[in-house]
Amino acid sequence: MLDSISNILNNLEDERLFVVDVGCHKGHFRDQLFSVVRKPIYIVGIDPMNHDVSDKYDKYIKIAIDDVDSPTIKSFYEYIEPGCNSLLPMNIEIITHNDPNDTNKWFVNQEIEKLINKSDVAVDSLQNAIDFLGMNILKIHLIKVDTQGNDIRVVKSLRNYLSKTVLIQIETVITHNPKVVLYENQHIMEKDIEDMLELGFTLLDVDYHDFEFKVNEADAFFYNSKLLQL
Repeated sequence: MLDSISNILNNLEDERLFVVDVGCHKGHFRDQLFSVVRKPIYIVGIDPMNHDVSDKYDKYIKIAIDDVDSPTIKSFYEYIEPGCNSLLPMNIEIITHNDPNDTNKWFVNQEIEKLINKSDVAVDSLQNAIDFLGMNILKIHLIKVDTQGNDIRVVKSLRNYLSKTVLIQIETVITHNPKVVLYENQHIMEKDIEDMLELGFTLLDVDYHDFEFKVNEADAFFYNSKLLQL
């Protein structure tokens, strides 16, 4: 699916692209994007944890993003699988490692749910984080969000920049059951699509993860129909 997004980005009239990678972790998305997009990219990485990838980004901001009005401090949950770290606690009781066909459980083939630390982290809105750059941002070409259950709140925190954003990628839950989500207060894809539409973004495509076991998450891509005609 990133190939489809790259085709859109490569065909935009803008000579340089502005990209924000929220929940950048170890920079995997950044590396994939740079391998398929031909245009120069100014990319901002945002993550509350230090994964030694700041040199991959033009600007790296060490905070967590949430739909807050002003800078604050929140608890951050760190799990044995660091890719599962989140501002939201896991719904540990629904996790199973035994039966991938149990639709009332969240199957994963390895332990991810062990909490190894709970720390306080700096939190701010995405609008404030972008304002902090001190740049005159006329257009955001792509925002990728992977914040483990908090993605919609991150998008909502864009606020004034929503109308300037062309493409947004979020991670979403595909269980189709609101009770089977990995994190507390996380939404399923159907609700995410409704929320994104209210924010002015239409679903473009869904990239279903391809592993050797059933995966309950996928990447959903949305576009701003006022900025992009498809």
